[in-house]
Formats: sequence, structure tokens, C-alpha cells
Amino acid sequence: MPWTVLAFLRRATRRFRAAEPLPVETPDPVAGRERALAERLLEDEALRRDLEDASWQPLQDWLLRAAARLAESTRGLDDAAAQPVLGRGASAVRSAATTLAAVAAGGAQAPAAPELEQVVAALPTAVLDPGRADAARAALRALASSLPRRSADPATLTRQLVAALDAGAPAPPAPERARRGELC
Repeated sequence: MPWTVLAFLRRATRRFRAAEPLPVETPDPVAGRERALAERLLEDEALRRDLEDASWQPLQDWLLRAAARLAESTRGLDDAAAQPVLGRGASAVRSAATTLAAVAAGGAQAPAAPELEQVVAALPTAVLDPGRADAARAALRALASSLPRRSADPATLTRQLVAALDAGAPAPPAPERARRGELC
């Protein structure tokens, strides 16, 4: 009898040792950084000012895209190295959003072209591609120069401001198959 139990235990032990360990899924640190950054930006009530929902929505969408781009720029960095990049980027994005919200809320009485151009100059390359910054700067300058001559509603103005900034945004990464030269 003791041999039977011992033989059973040996076979069972071999079977469990031979089994492959289950893969452990590790959370993507970039996704966590994006979520934390987006929450930090969107919880800042000072950014929204007195903008109504229709005026705030385009700016909020831009903030979420900026958070995603900033977080993606930290791919490959450990948390200690990523935090200063995210901190500086969040500060620049917050400053840009404050200026854009002031322009949207104030219309013709809002900051003029120099303030809008400072927005472009201050944004990190993860949010505003240096090669395309001239396009964003020109679009913001044209928009700022037309502010005193017209009265746009804040929602329209916010959409135009965000579109001008998106003119300088980095192009989205190509799908994997397209990078290999395959058709999508």
C-alpha cells in the first residue's frame, strides 16, 4: 500500500511540474499613465471656466488626445523616468487649455495672436509635432486676427481653436500591416 501512494504522488508531481505556468498579464503602464493624466486634467475645474457643455466638449476631447499622446511618449520608460515627462507635459497642456478656454469664453476680448502662438511654442513635441507646428501657428494666428471682426459663439470658436491645434498634431501611427508595406 505505501508503494502505491508513493507511486501516485510521483506521477502527480511529474504531471504538475510538466505543466506550463499560466501567463501573467501585466497591465500596460502607458494606459495607466494616460488614464491618470486624463483624470488629473479633466478634474481641474479651472480649465473649464464658465464654458457650457457644447463649448467645453471640443476642448475636453483635445485634452484626452493630448493625454494619450503624452502617455504614449513615455513608452519604454519606467515610472520614475516617465513622471517628469508627464509632469512637464501636463503643465504645458493645462496652460494651453487655460488660454484656449479664455479665448472661447471671451471671444473678441480674449488674448490675441501672441498668446495663442505661445500656446504652440509651449506644447511638447508629443502633443505638437515640431515639423507641423508652423501649420498650427498659422491657423491660430489667422483665427486670432479675425476675432475682433466677428462674434463667434464659444462652441464654434472652441472647435476652430482645437482644429488649429490639431493641424500641428503628430500623425497617428500607421497600422502594423501598413508599416510592413501590406495593404490594409
